Amino acid sequence: MNRQGPSSEAARGEAPRQTRRQFLSRVGTAAAATAVGVTAATATARFGGPATRAQAQGRRQIVVSTWGGVTEEGLRKFVTPVFERRYNATVAYDLGGAAARYNKLLAQAANPQINIILNVEDVLVDAIERGLLAKYNPRNVPNVKDLYSWATPKSLEGYGAAYSVLAYGLLAARGKTGKPITSWRDLWRPEFRGKLAIAAPSHSQMPMLLIVAAELHGGSQANIEPGLAALAELRPIKQTIFWTDYAALVRSGDVILATEFDYYSLFMQREGFGVSWIMPQEKGFGSLECAAIVKGAPNQDLAEAYLNLMFDADVQTSIATQTFQGPSNKLVKVGLPLSEQILYGPRLRHVRWFDAKFINDNKARWIERINTEVVPKWRT
Repeated sequence: MNRQGPSSEAARGEAPRQTRRQFLSRVGTAAAATAVGVTAATATARFGGPATRAQAQGRRQIVVSTWGGVTEEGLRKFVTPVFERRYNATVAYDLGGAAARYNKLLAQAANPQINIILNVEDVLVDAIERGLLAKYNPRNVPNVKDLYSWATPKSLEGYGAAYSVLAYGLLAARGKTGKPITSWRDLWRPEFRGKLAIAAPSHSQMPMLLIVAAELHGGSQANIEPGLAALAELRPIKQTIFWTDYAALVRSGDVILATEFDYYSLFMQREGFGVSWIMPQEKGFGSLECAAIVKGAPNQDLAEAYLNLMFDADVQTSIATQTFQGPSNKLVKVGLPLSEQILYGPRLRHVRWFDAKFINDNKARWIERINTEVVPKWRT
């Protein structure tokens, strides 16, 4: 997020929060390398901006709505060059958070100008129910047949699929937690009061965290009251969306334990942070990163071609090894040590899947209650 004037982090003497794009550009990883072969016009194209040189020359274009940072860079490096060369077309990327981009899609329902949307499963389930997505022609997306069964959930059947999978669990500062971290229950250990970084209410994984908190304290997804009470007992020092929100606090020792995605921990380790990621004994959360085609947008044939490339085994191998996102194509082979660090192979047995429609039906109400009943107690 760009800000004008001194940031709140700077005012507190913390390192300024980075976006994922800023982080990857700074560390210079292979994942952040500028895509070879991408034209300057395509690289700077943004949804709603001026026409690219390719458009002026009559080349067709598709717009892909996606997260920035790791996801965008992977697409630019491993999908865009092949797509543009093979189909003589260009790609523009509309970047933003999951909710903001979905709101844009809703606003454009009568005249969609996004061809493909990448988002979490429950958001795309809502889009299907609202009639915003188009079914793809399986003949034009043959790579779907090579995906794992979990990558093509019934909730998205015929409309889209997962191109990547992540695990959500616990991240701990090495040597600072005392007893080993093994369980979601460790969040409630008294020594971590004031030393926690936890998912913000708007985080994609907060509904699942609420369910688990309820289960650990005598409730269930149908009875989240114990979960709300339990979360209110925590005293996090930081609410987070991205790991750089609390990175400076890990350096200073003010954060010892956090809830986090597996692949972010690998970027933190690459940056020199002494952290470990833990799969809780009750299982972590499996999080699908999905892609689907928008109904009513032009150039659906190109959208299907792009979608097919996202599911390609070679493309996903590159994305997995360079950006640490678990592959959804079962033909992808990942060797040690990465196979034991990302969500791949046997590690998939240690995550649980939540009912996307149930989450979708309850999420807004739950978030409102977290904001009004839980967060105020975190501030006391």
